[in-house]
Amino acid sequence: MHELATHELLHGVIAIPFVLIVWRNTKSLIKILLLFVVAYSIDLDHLLDYFLYAGSNFDLGFFLSSEYFAASHHAYVIFHGWEWLLILGLLSYRERWRGFFTVLFFGLASHLVLDAINVGNFAFYSFLYRLIRGFIFYS
Repeated sequence: MHELATHELLHGVIAIPFVLIVWRNTKSLIKILLLFVVAYSIDLDHLLDYFLYAGSNFDLGFFLSSEYFAASHHAYVIFHGWEWLLILGLLSYRERWRGFFTVLFFGLASHLVLDAINVGNFAFYSFLYRLIRGFIFYS
């Protein structure tokens, strides 16, 4: 549980440089707060993976341990994908890096960078990479 708390805290810390970019471009406190919300809420896709493995049986301890990935040997995590950054980057460019898509872009970017470093495999966070491999996950 200590590792999870540290990991989640780091999502906020890693987001700070991205927050500074958004602040410089927008001076919007709401967008700054939303960026932090996005940086953390990306992990809601873990619920899909958990319920695909455990069904309607919810065990908070098992969920927080992330052991269901190793037990199921699959990782769908549909919000965790570099492809989303490409789409959000194009949309952010269209809004001159000042709008809602920019907040999503930087929130997701900060999250994926930390997760890719943590897992030790940047390719794993490509949705297409996981799709081609049948979403198989080896712990």
